[in-house]
Amino acid sequence: GRMFDERDLSKAYDEGYEDGRQSIAVEERREHRENYKNFTFGLYGGANSTRFEGEDVQGNSLSGRLGYQLGFFVRGGGRVFGQIGAEYLTSSSDFYQAGDGSTVSDITSNVDQKYIHVPAYIGVKLAQSDRGISGVRLQIGAEYAAPLGVNNNAFNFSQSDFAAATINGLANIGFDAGPLFLDFVYHYGFADVLNNVSNTKRRILGVNLGVKF
Repeated sequence: GRMFDERDLSKAYDEGYEDGRQSIAVEERREHRENYKNFTFGLYGGANSTRFEGEDVQGNSLSGRLGYQLGFFVRGGGRVFGQIGAEYLTSSSDFYQAGDGSTVSDITSNVDQKYIHVPAYIGVKLAQSDRGISGVRLQIGAEYAAPLGVNNNAFNFSQSDFAAATINGLANIGFDAGPLFLDFVYHYGFADVLNNVSNTKRRILGVNLGVKF
């Protein structure tokens, strides 16, 4: 039989309203954590070194083979995820041409190539934090590689001498630390990059440092 005045009702309403707001905030934070786990956008840059199939690089200068790459990706999924992106990559390689026998010298020239890569992966997080933003990843996939151009070189190679597009296999191991990540990537070329020239399948080892959102 207790009677409630207007102040009691107003207080109860305010408390219920605050409880509701807190519940919504908790749910929004939980949903944000899940979305962070399952959907990620990243930017990265790094360096690479290139050789050709069967090529012995012992004794050759590594500095003449260094290139770089800049790219981005979108990753979706949980413990098992998919990833697709694009990158601009410069690839430097030593080309060799035997002399004609009239001299003792042979021709060796460094050829710089520019490529657009479109890599796609399937990956698994071998270990991860509760929120999923830190951990260790293993990824495998393939990429579409299209040449954009080539530098001036002793062989007079031009873009027309390179295959219009090739496919590379990919293997990646990555380490996430909050928003930062470090990736080691191996590109395995399945086709020769030079038209009518054998043993020009590329093997590229790259390292990337980036940030994800």
